[in-house]
Formats: sequence, C-alpha cells, structure tokens
Amino acid sequence: MRLEKLNLSNSKGKIRLVYLSGFITAIALIIIVNVIASKALYRKTESVQLAKGTVNYSLADLNIVAMYQEKDLYTDENDKYESIEQLPVESYILNQEKSVCKVKDNKDEDIEINIINNKITVSNMTKKGTKCYIYLDKIKTPKEVLTNLEKVESEKGCPTNFEKTTSAENLICKANDDDGESFYFRGNVQENWVKFGQTNDGQDIWWRILRINGDGTIRLIYAGTSEINGNAPNTIGTITQITIDNPDGNTNDYKFSADYQDNAYVGYYYTLNEVHGNEQASNAAKKINDWFELNLADEFSNGNGWIDKNAGFCNDRGVVSGHAKYPGNGIGNSWTIYSPSDRFYDWDSANWKYNKTPTLNCSNELDNFTYTESSKGNKKLQYPVGLITIDEIVYAGSNENGCDNCFLKTNQTYWTMSPDYFNTSCNVYTM
Repeated sequence: MRLEKLNLSNSKGKIRLVYLSGFITAIALIIIVNVIASKALYRKTESVQLAKGTVNYSLADLNIVAMYQEKDLYTDENDKYESIEQLPVESYILNQEKSVCKVKDNKDEDIEINIINNKITVSNMTKKGTKCYIYLDKIKTPKEVLTNLEKVESEKGCPTNFEKTTSAENLICKANDDDGESFYFRGNVQENWVKFGQTNDGQDIWWRILRINGDGTIRLIYAGTSEINGNAPNTIGTITQITIDNPDGNTNDYKFSADYQDNAYVGYYYTLNEVHGNEQASNAAKKINDWFELNLADEFSNGNGWIDKNAGFCNDRGVVSGHAKYPGNGIGNSWTIYSPSDRFYDWDSANWKYNKTPTLNCSNELDNFTYTESSKGNKKLQYPVGLITIDEIVYAGSNENGCDNCFLKTNQTYWTMSPDYFNTSCNVYTM
C-alpha cells in the first residue's frame, strides 16, 4: 500500500506522495477565521468568531458599554459602524483591535476583551469608572476576504487542465469546495505569508495561505519559524517542516504509519478490515497532534476562536474499480487504486493524465477529518489540524514534474493525506 510522498525540489521526479512506507515530514495545516493584509505581508488581527452569548463584566464598576455593528453598506471608514442595543447572534466577529476599554478617556492596556465559553468577557478591569466600547465586524465571504487582503481573483491564466505551470504565474483562482466557492493561490506567489501563534519556546510561527475556503475561513500551511530581519523565513529546507523529538530534522522518524502491509494504513485514522474506518490514529496524526498540543493548544483554547473548529481535512479513501491488475476493494492486502491517484494518473496507459481533475470536495464524510466539536465531518480529530492533499498541491501549481514554479516548493519531501494505491510488492502508497 502506498501513501505518496511529494518531492518539491528542483529535480524532475514524479509527484508520488508516499505516506505509509518511507518517511514523513509533516507539514501542518490549520484554518483560521480572518486575516487582514499589510501590503505584501499579511498579519494576524485580533478578530474572533462571535458566538451566541451575553456580555459579562468582571466588576460592577463598569459604567457604560457601547456596542457598534458594521453596517451592510457604508461609503467610507468613518461611516462603517452603527450603534446597537444587543449582541447579534451570528454572522459577526469581534474586532478586538478596535474594541477598547477606557478610564477617563485613556485606554487601559491591561484590560482584555475575549470570548470565553461562548460569552464576550471583559477581564483584568481594576479601576472604577471604566467604559468599554465593543465593535463587531461582519463575517466576510471569500470574495470579501480577498478584498480585505488587497487581492482579487485573477482574470486570466487560471488553468483548465493543470498540465503545466510557469514562473510567471502569480494567480488567485477559484474552485468549489464543500462550503461554496473557494479561492486558491497558484504559482510563484510571494504575497501569501501570515505570522500566527508562537512555539512553546517563544518563536513566531510563519504560514502560507493555501486558499480561502468557501465559508470565508483561511487555510494555512506551516512554513517555519526563523525570520530574516523581521520578515518571512526561508522558503526551502527543513525549517519548513514541523519536528517532534528530532531537532535535526531527521525525517526517518516521520513514517506515515509504523505498519504498511494492509490497505487500512492509508487512513489518517484507520480500522483494520474497513475502507473508511477511523478507530486508530496513524503515526502521522499522532505526530501532528503532538506538535499542535506543544505549540498551539493554548492559542486554540484561549485564542478567542481564531482557529476554526469546523476545519475539515480530506483523506479521500474512495476505491476505484475496473482495473484488471488492481481489482481490490480497499480491504486487507487486495491490490487497490484510490480516487486521488485516478484523478491524475491513467492506470491503463501507465501515463500521467493530460487533463487532470483535482477537487476540493470530500466525497465521503467518513474521510473528512474534523475536530470532535465540529458540526460536520467524522469528528475524529483531537485538534483541528491535518495535512495537505494532492489536489491542493496540484491547484497550487505542481504537476508530475514537480513544483519548481509554485510557492509550495521546499526542496524537501513531505506527506499528504491522499492515498495512491496498494499492492503486496510495494505495500502502501499515498500521494
């Protein structure tokens, strides 16, 4: 069985992504609620998903709370908000950058406005006569998020067959996902950096925006921690990979699974003798969970909803039938071809397809890995974090000759969540 490994180096190797046999370098994916652009470099803003609830105050000495809601239509920033008497129950986020508490018209820097247990909470207030002003922004559609990022969908150049990429490509294209219309970055993009969160030893974490999901949330792929004069880190090398207990970046510690002689092990989580089972975590899932718990668990639990609990990561284990040599059903050691491989490779001619058909949809809910408190998917993840798919890599600009001209090139080999095929000669493969 094979989970394929993708080599994003300058070599012209196949983009087979093996995630069971071989080694794994985990590239973590998370989804956050909102980002705002600062010219070429995107930065995190203190905006959070607004949940249903009430306003709580830590002291009775809080005299006034004024609340303002972003208007549906406004002409300029000075006319952006209108006063409201009660909290809206949905479709708004708390603008924590603009929201403020003051004492005698001076901002109290110690006061925090957060969302805890589905309530907006004002904390660390110690002075009588405090007045707080809360601003709420509308949750943006993907198109509106692009506008906020000072980017627009590319009018020309977006692919139809995904055969080739060029160094001139710097595109934002669109494709449907399970939540609507998604916008993805493609080609030699340099304007999709985000600094978000810190490691357990205090280093800032850098990410690349992979795409804007159909619900307006933003999908990020880990890109390292080292900065260059305060700017984004190098785009290549082991710095782009997460590491747990292997500070030297030894990828041999990162096999997707310790086992590989059964179709079940193509699962990010798996169950023996089931195609779409989810009982046991793969080694990849364990490693990524460990990394998230070490570095982002506090951000997730106390970060006011930045990391989306509904994020889905597709481990497409659909079985393809009709191939004489691979008639398997995805169970045991039957020779099996999986859907991601069939989208890009012609097994009858043994050649890569000219018209590739990537997708951002996850056809089976059991393969859509989501956090336990998500409203969708299989709800099997300990944390809302996962791996990239082969489809997302192809959308970003890679093909069978590698990823020389796309922003995902790292000169390293890493795993995806996309199964390729299984046979008893080569065991498990993923893309």
